[in-house]
Amino acid sequence: MPTGRTVNVGEGSVIDMTSIPADDLAGLGSSNSSLAFESTAPQPEEKLAAYDRDRPLSYEACPDDDKDGVCNPQDYCDNTPPKAVVLPSGCHLSRDAPLELVGVFFDFNGTSLRPESFEILDRVVAVLRQQFNVVVEIGGHSDSRGDPETNRKVSEARAKAVYDYLVNRGIAPYRLRFKGYGESQPVAANTLADGEDFAAGRARNRRVDMRVVSDLAEARRSEQTN
Repeated sequence: MPTGRTVNVGEGSVIDMTSIPADDLAGLGSSNSSLAFESTAPQPEEKLAAYDRDRPLSYEACPDDDKDGVCNPQDYCDNTPPKAVVLPSGCHLSRDAPLELVGVFFDFNGTSLRPESFEILDRVVAVLRQQFNVVVEIGGHSDSRGDPETNRKVSEARAKAVYDYLVNRGIAPYRLRFKGYGESQPVAANTLADGEDFAAGRARNRRVDMRVVSDLAEARRSEQTN
């Protein structure tokens, strides 16, 4: 498993994915492709096609202990249920920690999703379709630059943009919530110990994540009592 670690944030925790190379998030295929989960490990026929017919054929499949289709060196969640649909990080929705949507980006200082986010969000759609009985909250987060209330509003608008995308892709609205947390839940330092700006930390804090807030039965009971 990579050297990611769990970072405590208040009463919850998130998977620290700081060291995931950006290239690891590529290769999910066209956003128009099927949402069915496909293993990131090359299939035998793909490997055979890369060899000269006259050369000896030998290869080893990558190790994948939890059988989620993500090779161990790229898997940041090593206890995923077998055959679970996961994000490129190897993580799926869990009550234990928020699922950070690594690879979801917005226009600079804006709230519109950039096109490169669509493939990741289509994988999120697949995750939600498989885990069909959960209600999730989409959380928007910011760094500490600027006015705190403005940061909260921008983070909420970004969470709403993800919400709208998922609804437009067929996820029922009653399964989704969205909320902007602004700068209140950092996962990295915004400044260094000497007070200097820490750009990499601020970039980590500008994120969108998802967490399970209830299952559908709990949500219905809550609506009935209220």
